Amino acid sequence: MLGTFAVLYPLLLGGLVVECLLPHENCLKTGRLQHSDNNCYPPLSDVPCTANQRFVMDDAGRGVCMDLTCKDNNNRFSQDKLMYKGKCENLFDSDICKGNGRLLMLNVKGEGVCVCGDGWVEGPKGKCSLLYTRGHCPSQQILVSLISLAHSPQLREREYSCSMGNKCVVASECSGCNMIKEFESMFFGMNNSPMPSTCSKKGQKQFCCPKNAAETPKDEVKYYMNRMMDAPKGFGKCVTNICKPGHTIYPLYKNSTAECFPAEKNLDSCTTDIILSRGIVQCKPDNFLDLGPIEENPCNSKTSFSAITGGCINKFGVIGVTEPVKKVCLLKQSQVYVEDGLCYEEHIGPCDDGYVFAMSTAGAGFCRRQTEEPSSQTCPDNMSPDYNFQGDLICLCKEYFTRIPTGCQYYNSRATCTGAKQRLVTGADAIRSGRDFPCAQGFACKPNEKKCKQHVRVEKKLDSDFNETSTFTYTCREDGKEGVCCPTRRVGDYFNDNSKFILSRMEVRMQDPGVCIETDCTKDYVHVDEQGNLSCKNTPLLMTFRTGYTSDCNPGFYSLRRGRCIIGWGR
Repeated sequence: MLGTFAVLYPLLLGGLVVECLLPHENCLKTGRLQHSDNNCYPPLSDVPCTANQRFVMDDAGRGVCMDLTCKDNNNRFSQDKLMYKGKCENLFDSDICKGNGRLLMLNVKGEGVCVCGDGWVEGPKGKCSLLYTRGHCPSQQILVSLISLAHSPQLREREYSCSMGNKCVVASECSGCNMIKEFESMFFGMNNSPMPSTCSKKGQKQFCCPKNAAETPKDEVKYYMNRMMDAPKGFGKCVTNICKPGHTIYPLYKNSTAECFPAEKNLDSCTTDIILSRGIVQCKPDNFLDLGPIEENPCNSKTSFSAITGGCINKFGVIGVTEPVKKVCLLKQSQVYVEDGLCYEEHIGPCDDGYVFAMSTAGAGFCRRQTEEPSSQTCPDNMSPDYNFQGDLICLCKEYFTRIPTGCQYYNSRATCTGAKQRLVTGADAIRSGRDFPCAQGFACKPNEKKCKQHVRVEKKLDSDFNETSTFTYTCREDGKEGVCCPTRRVGDYFNDNSKFILSRMEVRMQDPGVCIETDCTKDYVHVDEQGNLSCKNTPLLMTFRTGYTSDCNPGFYSLRRGRCIIGWGR
């Protein structure tokens, strides 16, 4: 059976690839970098570089692959080490940097920088302030993380202001805010994080309008580059402490929200981190032994859990929502909105006019500006323009076709099958045929679901929504006996990144990759009828099933998942 991961879906899975063929500033404005292949990728992402490289920004704002120079104890090049002042150091090392709260992090150029991080945010004068203390806030206020502020019901309705000199206004009243909002919504959304330039006035979420908002930056490329370079600094907001005397706000483990806990009196004078120990928020003792979380790690393999922020910190310091929060929404056929922590279906979405609800490569929802119409995209034969989960306009195989590494191929043809008489059919046809068929690469055929109950529950949950339009199957058949395809250790996303794995299973239901079955055909095509009978043909047959999208939409509406007609993406 053909694989169901990025090898077959370079334009779909994770949405990392965007066939843009546009000036590199068009990538920058969405918080991504243009590679020499003319595609846009997030900085420090796994693609398009090798395992011994990092995808970083050069001095012109383009993306390049930079060789790793530091090795781990096993003499292998390591993504967790970096060169700093001529020496190889550990990422997130606090001993290298001077000043309370400063950690060694990566910027988007792949350089080591000492910035306020993991519970510390940069104040007005560049000094690091500790979250959940007064920090640089006015009297009676407390400094909280963006993620806890956005996701805590008792906090997000509170008023919180902008940094010094910026005014809190409705975004439409700030003539220079459009570019800021467009960039932040995409860059921080793709990193599963709320936008830092938001504020709240009288219970209404608004936008921080800079002093020079009326002026459009003369050099947009430089503006986007500087904003991306600032990403590791960390962000927080000052809000009124809602807790009773002797208590303070502190995030709960793994769900990104904050509640009131008893607190020591000296928090404002802490020079180390603050921790929640035995139900009391206190300064972290110098001799504190961190045994790690008792519960399961709530972050994926690419991020680390930050207890003091209640989120997952990525390689260059942006704090995002945790895996359990994303997973709850994904299994409801929705996504968690990074700005409020609630689940929304993609066709409903909480976005302003001109923005559409999209999904990050890790499964979190965010609002992004939609500027392109499908008619603006030119696609090869057998492909048509449509939107991927990230809201990018891409080319998808038309109905009756499936994607193979070299393009699109009719179902029922030999396609990429290895045997001379093997033919690629839909999952539904494979089951009807009664013939043996294997699992995708990275999956093993098991006689029943006992070996992977959790995985099967995910598949069944997704099937409950896709069953009318998807022909994809997660079953297999060996020696005439039907079984279940269980992930093996080679499918790292299943074991290390549940949200991304669920997203990949949603993707294959959009466009069934097909399965190779043995036939008796010497002709080019096979047809499987409703009773499972096979007949050999010289020409392809147009099939009546629908693979998850439809062209039967009214003017002004576009098609995507599950046969729904939508306005743009997510409306």
